[in-house]
Amino acid sequence: MKVILVLICIHFSLVNYAQESSFQPELLIGNRSAMFQHFLKLQVNKKLSITNNFLIDHEYSTSENRIFFFRNSLNYHFTKRWQANSAFGLKNPGLFMTVAWTYSVIIDQSAFSYTAGFTVQREISFEQTLIYRRSLIEFRKYLLQSQVVIITNFDRSGYSRGIQQFRLGVQRASTQLGLGLNLDQFGNSSKTLFNTGVYLKHILKKQ
Repeated sequence: MKVILVLICIHFSLVNYAQESSFQPELLIGNRSAMFQHFLKLQVNKKLSITNNFLIDHEYSTSENRIFFFRNSLNYHFTKRWQANSAFGLKNPGLFMTVAWTYSVIIDQSAFSYTAGFTVQREISFEQTLIYRRSLIEFRKYLLQSQVVIITNFDRSGYSRGIQQFRLGVQRASTQLGLGLNLDQFGNSSKTLFNTGVYLKHILKKQ
């Protein structure tokens, strides 16, 4: 935990030196657990960016199902749509490293990204991440937003880990409030977790 706190402080200290930065903290209060996550992006220059993902999910009744995730990634942007990523971090059950490629595109009110690569933890797994966001309806100063995040890991044993997050909320200025659903699978879906509730998200950008 001390290492995580130190790395977070380093990231925030770099914000002043970045050409652009984005910070998106989110809190989900659900039926099973309370979850906090954030996404931080620092655009160092036209080609390089640094991203940080942090998540902790704490179940109300027991610590047995506590989920934690922390990842730092260095990204090289070949074009506006293609980038290469190298990352390291900490997640259940320990340290990991990832190398991957990302394709991303924004069309009208929709944003899509797909990442595929290899993660080394206890063994090597093939990891894929799909993120889709769409602005649905705008009424005066309010905007109805939706987001889907799907993450899968496959290793020699099969479907080792899965994450799905669904969000539907109303945004005014830089704050979102709405309904959220988190699904988690472990060990070929031998263990599954379900958490649904209300989420609050704030979006801070520096340009």
